[in-house]
Parts: sequence; C-alpha cells; structure tokens
Amino acid sequence: MSANTLKPNTLRHFTQYCENKYNGLETKPSPLRLRMIRADLCMLGVCSLHPEVGISVPNLDEAHVKRAIIAGSAEVVGLVTAEKLDTAAPYLVESIRALTYLVTAPTVSNNMLSAYKALGLTIIRDEYA
Repeated sequence: MSANTLKPNTLRHFTQYCENKYNGLETKPSPLRLRMIRADLCMLGVCSLHPEVGISVPNLDEAHVKRAIIAGSAEVVGLVTAEKLDTAAPYLVESIRALTYLVTAPTVSNNMLSAYKALGLTIIRDEYA
C-alpha cells in the first residue's frame, strides 16, 4: 500500500504522512482523501488570520490540505500567535467563520482581538499559545 493510500486507521495514515514528510519523502496527501476523514475537533495551526480575508497560508498545497481537514471537522480551533493576527498570505484557506474557537497568548490585547470577538469567535487565552 502506498503512502498516498488512505488506510482504515486514519491516525496511522496521518502518522505515516508526517513521518514521510519529515524524512524527506515527497508524499502529499490528496485533499480528496483527506475529505474522507471526519473529526470532532481540529486543532489548526494558523499562518495568517484577518477578520475580513480569513485564514490564509503562503503555500497552495497547504491551503488545499487545511481546507479539506476543516471541511471534515465538526469544530475548528485556530491556534494563532499575536504576530499572525491581522495578516494575510497569498492563498486563501477559508473564511474566518470556519473557526469555532481562537486560541492565543494571554498577552494579546483586547483591542487586537475585538474584531474577532465581534465575528462571534470564542477567544481562549492560553499561556502556552
């Protein structure tokens, strides 16, 4: 079975993908196959987040993968540092409305988060964010 074939155990499949990626193999998951994964909760690392633009990334392949994972998730937690808020990258992933929660550091000001709160996001400040 190739690394690009979805295995019945999706955790094992994802682990294999990560091992291949970091061992220098150029295997990429197909967004169509990733759409077959259903998750209750997605913890999404966010490269760029803007209240009007939404979630964006600097790489087209990454945009496809993140879009597919978001589509299969009941809830999406955006993990974002202060320097990535109010920024935009070239490739759009989704509208900000795709996020259920926004996790950031406690040092991020209320003023910086006000636009995100106004959109209905639940903001969680975590010292480890």
